[in-house]
Amino acid sequence: MSAQIQTSDGMIQIAGDLDFDASQKLAADTRSWPASGDIHVDLSGVVHSNSAGLAFLLEWMKIAKQKARQIKYHNVPEQLLVIARAYGIDEQLPLA
Repeated sequence: MSAQIQTSDGMIQIAGDLDFDASQKLAADTRSWPASGDIHVDLSGVVHSNSAGLAFLLEWMKIAKQKARQIKYHNVPEQLLVIARAYGIDEQLPLA
């Protein structure tokens, strides 16, 4: 199942497979972001991910920085954290 974005109570929820195809489609899609304030992203619904999923998280971090916004990732799957550690960037992820 390709990843999908939903918003509930100010939390952006991503569910499904965060793979290459989904990551490319979702990376520039910031319509789900709140109009102002911090951006909170819940990844507990991610079933499968790979390095493209990590690239997606980094892209949203870059966009948030360009817009002078703070982004926080909640419930990051262990699979993504392992990949981030392998690349030595786990400390850069804004985990909540």
